[in-house]
Amino acid sequence: MNNLAPPRPEFDPQTLAVALLFANIAPPDPAASKTIFIGRETSVSALDSAQSTELSRADVVVIEYAVSPGAILPAVLQRMGLDLAEKAHAAQALFFKANPLAAQFLDGMRGRNMEAPLHVSSFREVCGVIGAAGLRYAAPAKLTDAILKLNFAREAAELLQAEPDLVLRETKKDLMLNRGLRCDIFMRAPQNLERQEAATRIARTRFRTVIAPEKITNLTLLTAYAEIKPTDSARRLFEILSKGAASPAEIAERRVPGCENVWANVDAAVVLMAMDAIVPTA
Repeated sequence: MNNLAPPRPEFDPQTLAVALLFANIAPPDPAASKTIFIGRETSVSALDSAQSTELSRADVVVIEYAVSPGAILPAVLQRMGLDLAEKAHAAQALFFKANPLAAQFLDGMRGRNMEAPLHVSSFREVCGVIGAAGLRYAAPAKLTDAILKLNFAREAAELLQAEPDLVLRETKKDLMLNRGLRCDIFMRAPQNLERQEAATRIARTRFRTVIAPEKITNLTLLTAYAEIKPTDSARRLFEILSKGAASPAEIAERRVPGCENVWANVDAAVVLMAMDAIVPTA
């Protein structure tokens, strides 16, 4: 079992701060808090004593884990083994007829190292284990998972927002998306912010581009619900940022045509960040 580790580069303090602010949670002070990362290769339900001790000392935990229902078929195929799975598929085993997606997962297994076991958990189970160390769920670590309108139709989003129980709400999301992988942020005593305060902090966050300007035209974000392309306002914001890092508030203050509204700039920045076109910078 791999040890707990520092977060990967894509989960740097600035990126996690925006993800938390989008969820109306106050980000911790990176200089005064300890953040650790738990990868999908680690079985959360079987942490050893040293890992449990390290977990209890953390202030922030970013955890990536396979989750049902989407990870169940890959886990079954992995336990079956590539050789047996291919023979069963060639023999038209009923398993593959009853589970049409299994053939796609089998294709994905070919040429990959499948030695590391796939540990399938549930949001409820992870909340229980991490909660025992005194940490609570704060937000998705990836904005793609946090923006409801990118993943659900309006009626489905309203249904989810009306669910008061956190575990049931997140479990419903997993079921509705047939999600196979989650990446969540847990914190010790997360502090809620008013929505306006959180949005204001994002508005003051400086962003920089991480893709070439010519790529923005054909940039597409594929989600379970839709195929998302940058809006006109997002493209204008990206064009400005390609000339130098700036915050949505700074851009609004420049009175650039089409980018005068700071809150529209915030929305555009959040979507561009979800599309991996821009990142927050110190």
